[in-house]
Amino acid sequence: NDTSNLFLINPDSIIANTNILNALVSTVSFDITDSTKETYGAKRISSITPDIISRNTNLETEIIKSVSSEKAQNQFLKGCSELEVERSFPTFSIICLDDPLNLNIVKQIASNWQNLFGVTVNIESVSSKDMLISRVTSNDYHIALCTTEAISSSASTFFSQFTSTSPLNYFNYKNEKFDKGLKKLSAAKNGDEDIAKLADYINSSDYIIPLFSNSKLYYFGDKFNFKINESNKIIYFSYCD
Repeated sequence: NDTSNLFLINPDSIIANTNILNALVSTVSFDITDSTKETYGAKRISSITPDIISRNTNLETEIIKSVSSEKAQNQFLKGCSELEVERSFPTFSIICLDDPLNLNIVKQIASNWQNLFGVTVNIESVSSKDMLISRVTSNDYHIALCTTEAISSSASTFFSQFTSTSPLNYFNYKNEKFDKGLKKLSAAKNGDEDIAKLADYINSSDYIIPLFSNSKLYYFGDKFNFKINESNKIIYFSYCD
């Protein structure tokens, strides 16, 4: 489970209204079947940190508690009143990669929201992560199902993509305490408590919602030609023949 999948909420969009956002986030609902677990290594998560980093640390945080349908609906109506859109809430969209796992999860969540709140939720699929990132960085989204991957078991390497100055931080996450905490984190002696604190900074964000993790598997046979970077001896499977 080296990939964490999360909802990224646009803080400038209409759904960022506190009551609307709380109603939506507290009613995120989806099932992961045994078949999906077996095929993709998928499971529900409560922390942004992939298993490859968190399995030896105490990073378990509580999955956002569901609230009653009635309470969520009341929150949603209150938000509509604040936005003066009581009669018809604007259509909003979820952007995700065009693959079976992501589409399956998004369709479940969107269907539940439509049933609960009577809203229209469009699902837009894009063919590549680059296209998804382009939409997010240009602020052209309401909700995006994004991925973040651990390329090693190093916590500091993983968390570095969330720093304010990182070119990989397309999540637009900015937290001065997080940046300072990461600087203090020693890759050789990174204690559980320090790693957990960094994870909690991100998990407590109003606009980053951890959903599920999954694994990437690679196969090769007799005629498989992978590429090796001669300077660091790393094998790059994504550039194989």
